[in-house]
Amino acid sequence: MAEREKARERPTHKKPAKGPYITTDTGNIISRKSRLEGTPHIILSGRVVLQPNTILRGDLCPPPDPSRPSSTRTAITIGKYSYLSDGSTLHPPSRISPSTAAVVNIPMRIGEHVFIGERSLVMAASVGDHVFIGNDVVVGNACVIAERVKVLDGCVMPAAMQVPSGVVVGGTPARILGEVGDGWGVAAAGTLGDGEWLEGGDLRALIRSVK
Repeated sequence: MAEREKARERPTHKKPAKGPYITTDTGNIISRKSRLEGTPHIILSGRVVLQPNTILRGDLCPPPDPSRPSSTRTAITIGKYSYLSDGSTLHPPSRISPSTAAVVNIPMRIGEHVFIGERSLVMAASVGDHVFIGNDVVVGNACVIAERVKVLDGCVMPAAMQVPSGVVVGGTPARILGEVGDGWGVAAAGTLGDGEWLEGGDLRALIRSVK
């Protein structure tokens, strides 16, 4: 009887509660509430943040190449220090295959220090470095966005739109509204506090603020 009482008194060791994020070996910070489909076809280059309810459609990968049967069919590549906000979606673009006339997916490449706002849908073929995409944006199928571009909230970019470097894009349908300016994304030394960052700038401070 005494032994049973002692057994009941022994403290139980509870497993520590899981945090809201998973941190990978390369420093990617992935919300447990994000959704990654087809993970073998997704490349996160390091220090990438995926916030809750983000969706990466890696399952929409290019078709197999008969000449390279062992090749990896990458659907989405995201460069270092990029940040995907709550509810944003990356959906690889598609095209009509000239040989089969079937609709096939093509790879999507997101550059470094790219910010994608809340509830935005991106179906671009490529997005350059230091691009800021606002909230509730639609980037249409196979668009190409060069580096240092600002896309305003609510913008809808038609399929295959080509956006040159250094411009501001907005409207429905989207149009070029002006230029970001030479100093866009660049902060003077000592002007930013801990965790502060600029649109189009270095996103490392933003990445470090995610816990």
